[in-house]
Amino acid sequence: LSAMIEQDFCPFSIAVAEAAAERVVAAVTREQLQSFCLPDEHVAEVYDLHSDTDVKTLTLNICQALEIPEASTSSLLHVNLTERGSSTALIACRRPGDIERLTSLPCTGNPAASHFSVRPLRHAAASSRERLRELRGESFRPRADCSVARRLIHGSLQSPMPLSHIVEEKSRQHAAAPRQEAMG
Repeated sequence: LSAMIEQDFCPFSIAVAEAAAERVVAAVTREQLQSFCLPDEHVAEVYDLHSDTDVKTLTLNICQALEIPEASTSSLLHVNLTERGSSTALIACRRPGDIERLTSLPCTGNPAASHFSVRPLRHAAASSRERLRELRGESFRPRADCSVARRLIHGSLQSPMPLSHIVEEKSRQHAAAPRQEAMG
Protein backbone atom coordinates (compact mmCIF):
# COMPACT_ATOMS: atom_id res chain seq x y z
CA LEU A 1 0.00 0.00 0.00
CA SER A 2 2.86 2.39 0.61
CA ALA A 3 3.73 2.37 -3.11
CA MET A 4 0.33 3.81 -4.06
CA ILE A 5 0.21 7.36 -5.31
CA GLU A 6 -2.61 9.82 -5.89
CA GLN A 7 -2.85 8.90 -9.59
CA ASP A 8 -3.83 5.35 -8.59
CA PHE A 9 -7.15 6.78 -7.43
CA CYS A 10 -9.70 8.42 -9.64
CA PRO A 11 -12.70 10.37 -8.35
CA PHE A 12 -15.89 8.57 -9.24
CA SER A 13 -17.29 11.44 -11.30
CA ILE A 14 -14.17 11.56 -13.49
CA ALA A 15 -14.34 7.80 -13.96
CA VAL A 16 -18.00 8.09 -14.99
CA ALA A 17 -17.17 10.84 -17.49
CA GLU A 18 -14.30 8.80 -18.97
CA ALA A 19 -16.49 5.70 -19.22
CA ALA A 20 -19.20 7.73 -20.98
CA ALA A 21 -16.62 9.07 -23.44
CA GLU A 22 -15.40 5.53 -24.15
CA ARG A 23 -18.98 4.38 -24.78
CA VAL A 24 -19.38 7.15 -27.36
CA VAL A 25 -16.12 6.14 -29.05
CA ALA A 26 -17.12 2.47 -29.06
CA ALA A 27 -20.48 3.32 -30.65
CA VAL A 28 -18.92 5.09 -33.65
CA THR A 29 -19.52 3.06 -36.79
CA ARG A 30 -17.34 2.90 -39.88
CA GLU A 31 -20.15 4.57 -41.87
CA GLN A 32 -20.23 7.50 -39.42
CA LEU A 33 -16.46 7.81 -39.70
CA GLN A 34 -16.50 7.77 -43.52
CA SER A 35 -19.38 10.25 -43.79
CA PHE A 36 -17.89 12.52 -41.08
CA CYS A 37 -21.13 12.25 -39.07
CA LEU A 38 -19.26 12.77 -35.82
CA PRO A 39 -19.03 15.65 -33.36
CA ASP A 40 -16.72 18.45 -34.53
CA GLU A 41 -14.08 17.44 -31.95
CA HIS A 42 -13.51 14.29 -34.04
CA VAL A 43 -12.86 16.23 -37.27
CA ALA A 44 -9.95 18.46 -38.37
CA GLU A 45 -8.53 20.06 -41.49
CA VAL A 46 -5.20 18.97 -42.92
CA TYR A 47 -3.61 21.82 -44.87
CA ASP A 48 -0.46 22.84 -46.76
CA LEU A 49 -0.60 19.68 -48.84
CA HIS A 50 1.25 19.35 -52.13
CA SER A 51 -1.06 19.33 -55.15
CA ASP A 52 0.00 15.75 -55.99
CA THR A 53 -0.83 14.37 -52.52
CA ASP A 54 -3.14 11.37 -52.63
CA VAL A 55 -5.40 10.07 -49.85
CA LYS A 56 -3.50 6.82 -49.35
CA THR A 57 -0.14 8.51 -48.81
CA LEU A 58 -1.65 11.14 -46.55
CA THR A 59 -3.44 8.48 -44.51
CA LEU A 60 -0.19 6.54 -44.09
CA ASN A 61 1.64 9.69 -42.98
CA ILE A 62 -1.08 10.46 -40.45
CA CYS A 63 -0.99 6.89 -39.13
CA GLN A 64 2.78 7.14 -38.70
CA ALA A 65 2.44 10.47 -36.90
CA LEU A 66 -0.16 8.98 -34.53
CA GLU A 67 1.73 5.68 -34.28
CA ILE A 68 -1.37 3.77 -35.40
CA PRO A 69 -0.84 0.35 -37.01
CA GLU A 70 -1.65 0.44 -40.70
CA ALA A 71 -3.96 -2.57 -40.36
CA SER A 72 -6.41 -0.71 -38.09
CA THR A 73 -6.51 2.51 -40.11
CA SER A 74 -9.98 2.11 -41.61
CA SER A 75 -11.61 1.60 -38.22
CA LEU A 76 -9.80 4.51 -36.50
CA LEU A 77 -9.68 7.34 -39.04
CA HIS A 78 -10.81 8.49 -42.45
CA VAL A 79 -9.26 11.08 -44.77
CA ASN A 80 -11.02 12.88 -47.62
CA LEU A 81 -9.43 15.49 -49.90
CA THR A 82 -11.46 18.69 -50.05
CA GLU A 83 -11.23 18.46 -53.85
CA ARG A 84 -8.85 16.90 -56.38
CA GLY A 85 -5.49 18.70 -56.38
CA SER A 86 -6.48 20.72 -53.31
CA SER A 87 -4.02 21.76 -50.62
CA THR A 88 -6.52 20.76 -47.90
CA ALA A 89 -8.19 17.59 -46.69
CA LEU A 90 -10.54 16.58 -43.92
CA ILE A 91 -9.75 13.93 -41.34
CA ALA A 92 -12.19 12.18 -39.03
CA CYS A 93 -10.88 10.19 -36.08
CA ARG A 94 -12.76 7.78 -33.87
CA ARG A 95 -11.12 9.35 -30.81
CA PRO A 96 -11.10 13.13 -30.35
CA GLY A 97 -7.76 12.74 -28.56
CA ASP A 98 -6.17 11.74 -31.87
CA ILE A 99 -7.27 15.06 -33.37
CA GLU A 100 -5.79 16.90 -30.38
CA ARG A 101 -2.51 15.00 -30.81
CA LEU A 102 -2.39 15.84 -34.52
CA THR A 103 -3.04 19.54 -33.98
CA SER A 104 -0.29 19.71 -31.37
CA LEU A 105 2.32 17.72 -33.33
CA PRO A 106 5.53 19.62 -33.99
CA CYS A 107 6.47 19.48 -37.66
CA THR A 108 10.15 19.32 -36.83
CA GLY A 109 11.55 16.06 -35.54
CA ASN A 110 8.62 14.03 -36.85
CA PRO A 111 9.24 12.96 -40.45
CA ALA A 112 5.66 11.72 -40.93
CA ALA A 113 4.19 15.05 -39.78
CA SER A 114 6.55 17.14 -41.90
CA HIS A 115 4.35 16.59 -44.98
CA PHE A 116 1.24 18.24 -43.56
CA SER A 117 -0.20 20.57 -40.91
CA VAL A 118 -3.44 20.07 -39.00
CA ARG A 119 -5.82 22.60 -37.49
CA PRO A 120 -9.08 22.18 -35.58
CA LEU A 121 -12.29 22.39 -37.54
CA ARG A 122 -13.20 25.77 -36.02
CA HIS A 123 -10.15 27.25 -37.82
CA ALA A 124 -10.73 25.40 -41.10
CA ALA A 125 -11.03 27.16 -44.44
CA ALA A 126 -14.51 27.91 -45.75
CA SER A 127 -14.04 25.42 -48.60
CA SER A 128 -13.30 22.64 -46.11
CA ARG A 129 -16.35 23.48 -44.02
CA GLU A 130 -18.50 23.47 -47.15
CA ARG A 131 -17.09 20.08 -48.18
CA LEU A 132 -17.83 18.79 -44.68
CA ARG A 133 -21.46 19.91 -45.02
CA GLU A 134 -21.66 18.00 -48.32
CA LEU A 135 -20.15 14.85 -46.81
CA ARG A 136 -22.38 14.93 -43.75
CA GLY A 137 -25.54 15.54 -45.74
CA GLU A 138 -28.71 17.40 -44.88
CA SER A 139 -29.80 15.04 -42.12
CA PHE A 140 -26.71 15.52 -39.92
CA ARG A 141 -27.30 17.54 -36.80
CA PRO A 142 -24.36 18.26 -34.49
CA ARG A 143 -24.65 17.30 -30.87
CA ALA A 144 -25.67 20.29 -28.79
CA ASP A 145 -24.85 21.24 -25.22
CA CYS A 146 -27.75 19.98 -23.12
CA SER A 147 -26.77 21.87 -19.92
CA VAL A 148 -29.45 24.53 -20.31
CA ALA A 149 -32.18 21.97 -20.93
CA ARG A 150 -31.08 19.94 -17.90
CA ARG A 151 -31.08 23.01 -15.68
CA LEU A 152 -34.56 24.03 -16.90
CA ILE A 153 -35.96 20.56 -16.32
CA HIS A 154 -34.46 20.15 -12.85
CA GLY A 155 -35.43 23.72 -11.95
CA SER A 156 -39.06 23.23 -12.98
CA LEU A 157 -39.19 19.94 -11.09
CA GLN A 158 -37.44 21.59 -8.14
CA SER A 159 -35.09 18.64 -7.89
CA PRO A 160 -31.31 18.69 -7.53
CA MET A 161 -29.18 17.93 -10.56
CA PRO A 162 -27.33 14.59 -10.40
CA LEU A 163 -23.62 14.86 -9.70
CA SER A 164 -22.75 13.26 -13.06
CA HIS A 165 -24.57 16.09 -14.89
CA ILE A 166 -22.77 18.76 -12.87
CA VAL A 167 -19.38 17.15 -13.49
CA GLU A 168 -20.09 16.82 -17.21
CA GLU A 169 -21.07 20.50 -17.36
CA LYS A 170 -17.91 21.57 -15.48
CA SER A 171 -15.73 19.39 -17.74
CA ARG A 172 -17.30 20.97 -20.81
CA GLN A 173 -16.66 24.45 -19.39
CA HIS A 174 -13.02 23.62 -18.63
CA ALA A 175 -12.54 22.21 -22.13
CA ALA A 176 -14.09 25.34 -23.67
CA ALA A 177 -11.99 27.79 -21.62
CA PRO A 178 -8.70 27.27 -23.56
CA ARG A 179 -10.58 27.59 -26.86
CA GLN A 180 -12.11 30.90 -25.79
CA GLU A 181 -8.72 32.21 -24.62
CA ALA A 182 -7.13 31.27 -27.96
CA MET A 183 -9.88 33.01 -29.91
CA GLY A 184 -10.18 36.14 -27.75
